[in-house]
Amino acid sequence: MSDNNNLKLNDELANKIESMSENSIRNEKGNKKNYLWIVFVIVGVIIAGLLVFYIIKAQKYKEVYFPKTYINGIDASAKTPDEIREEIKNQCSDFTIRIYSKGREPQEIHASDIGLHYVAGTELDDLLNNQNIWLWPIESQKEKYKDISTVTELNDSLLEKECSKLSAFDDSSAVSPADAYLGEYDESSNEYQIVKENDGNIVVNKPYAVSAIKEAILTLKPDIDLEKSPADIYSKANIRTANKELAEEKEKYDSFVRAKVIYPDYDIVLDGNTLQDWIIEDDLGVMKLSEDKIRNFVTMLASVYDTKNTSRKLVTQY
Repeated sequence: MSDNNNLKLNDELANKIESMSENSIRNEKGNKKNYLWIVFVIVGVIIAGLLVFYIIKAQKYKEVYFPKTYINGIDASAKTPDEIREEIKNQCSDFTIRIYSKGREPQEIHASDIGLHYVAGTELDDLLNNQNIWLWPIESQKEKYKDISTVTELNDSLLEKECSKLSAFDDSSAVSPADAYLGEYDESSNEYQIVKENDGNIVVNKPYAVSAIKEAILTLKPDIDLEKSPADIYSKANIRTANKELAEEKEKYDSFVRAKVIYPDYDIVLDGNTLQDWIIEDDLGVMKLSEDKIRNFVTMLASVYDTKNTSRKLVTQY
């Protein structure tokens, strides 16, 4: 009877242990599922938060410009078109452009002298509307420079009047162009020198120059250098240093002065230093050595060194 009771107790204990193990396993699986669920929820919340932030940030750029956006030199980062309009208006009223020109002192034109004023247009709004707001993470890292030439206006007649006062347009004080030419004989190099041309500083394309100044003013550039203009607004010499005919003329002259005759008995050297004065051009334009100069030279030699048919003083020594 006792043994039966013991077996019964053992069976009950075994059943309880087995039940507890099954419950533990179920609880462990449940805990893992709960943990994974919590992780998924957290990740989902983070992703949702980032997505909401991304969308809200993108919507912001419907109203303001991307960071690192510059319009007519103005930092437009996170600013609205109206804010940029106000800055441009202020710039216009205080604007002064400095004009540099070839061989002249810089001069200035002021906004008040040319009726410069701001004109409200749609260009700033168009720039904003053309932003791809969904690319804001990329666009925010890039520098973007925009020039708008239609946001300001000026009085063309007043501009013409002010430009006419600039020394750059004063022909009476300008330097006229001078062609390159064959210069003097240089004894040290034993050749003739070509004197470099001078282009001068007469403005020959005034309409383009005025147009360039106007464009710089309308985009509120602080200065302009007319000499760096892509168009040829300044005078130029017709004959340049590299001129073929000039080089040929130089070669002709050099061919005469390269000659060198040595008279060892008389201690005389006939070279370019003397021959340069003998070169002439005949009626046909042919270059040659002057026969008169040659004859005079020979006569000089004869008078000084030729003793034939001349009296000589003899000294007799004992």
